[in-house]
Amino acid sequence: MSDAANRGKGPEAKVREYLKDYDSRTHKFDWHRNYDAKSAGGRFQRQTGDFEFYLPGIHGVIEVKEVDHAFRLPHKNVTTESVAKLTKRQLAGGAIYIAVYHTPVKQWRVLGLAPFRVREGGSWDLSAVRVHPSAKAALDSLGLFI
Repeated sequence: MSDAANRGKGPEAKVREYLKDYDSRTHKFDWHRNYDAKSAGGRFQRQTGDFEFYLPGIHGVIEVKEVDHAFRLPHKNVTTESVAKLTKRQLAGGAIYIAVYHTPVKQWRVLGLAPFRVREGGSWDLSAVRVHPSAKAALDSLGLFI
C-alpha cells in the first residue's frame, strides 16, 4: 500500500488504544470502531466517523485525520458528505470531535464540528487550535474520558 493509502492508520490506532484503555478502567463506557468503507473496497456505505463512544448522558463520534502539514487541514480530508453525516449525528444529540494528527510536528489537535461547516480557500487553518503532544493528551483535553 502507498503512504497515502496508509495515512491515518497510525493515528487511528493511537485513538483505538486510548479508548480500549479507558474501557478497561470503567464499566460505564462503551465504544465501537466503525468499518472503513474505503479499505473494504466500497462493499458497504460510509460510516459516521471512525469511532463511536457512549458514556452516561453523552454519546458521540470521533473522526481521526492525519495530515502532512503543521497546521492546515485540506478540505478534501473532511468531505461535505462527511460533514453532513456528522451534522446529522450532532442533531440527534451526539458530540462530534475531529482529532487531527500533524505529521511534520508530531502534534495533535482536537476540535468540534463547527469550523468544518465553512469552506473558504482550499484548507482550514488550525493554527489557533491548541496542540497536544499525544492522542491521549488531546482526548483528555475534552474532559470526557476522565
